[in-house]
Amino acid sequence: MTTVTKNKSQQLSALQTILLSGLIIAILDFIAAAAVFNIWYKLTPTQVIQFIASSIFGPSAFDGSTLMIIAGSIIHTLISYIIALAYFYAYPKINFLQKYPIIAGLLYGLGFWLIMNLLIIPNTNVQQSPFDPALAVVSIIWHMVLVGLPAALITRKYYNNIN
Repeated sequence: MTTVTKNKSQQLSALQTILLSGLIIAILDFIAAAAVFNIWYKLTPTQVIQFIASSIFGPSAFDGSTLMIIAGSIIHTLISYIIALAYFYAYPKINFLQKYPIIAGLLYGLGFWLIMNLLIIPNTNVQQSPFDPALAVVSIIWHMVLVGLPAALITRKYYNNIN
């Protein structure tokens, strides 16, 4: 039986791990958002990105400019990197994250959804829509599985490799 071992040069650095985690979260979250908001509201992926840009720029984000698409993409990606960074730095300090990575990741995704939807989004320039319980459930599930879980598993892999 052959054993495959990684040398130090093949392991991702902390920064590379955070960047990878953030990028994966951004991609998975956007795919889910684009699909769900297309089903619910018939929005295109471009409109979803413009919606994100409207958090800062308000209704002018929907003016059709490429700048707003770039701004929305940057905002979305930065938030994803913040999610990855926060989990990465909490991991060695909170034993629960290490002991129960799947449960912790799912709870992290739920917590992120709650913070975004109850605290952050209501205090932005986004046009508020009526609460839809079914959409909330779908959104919570995608944030648990496609945001929290990747953050947890990628972070765990990094820390397991360095120990």
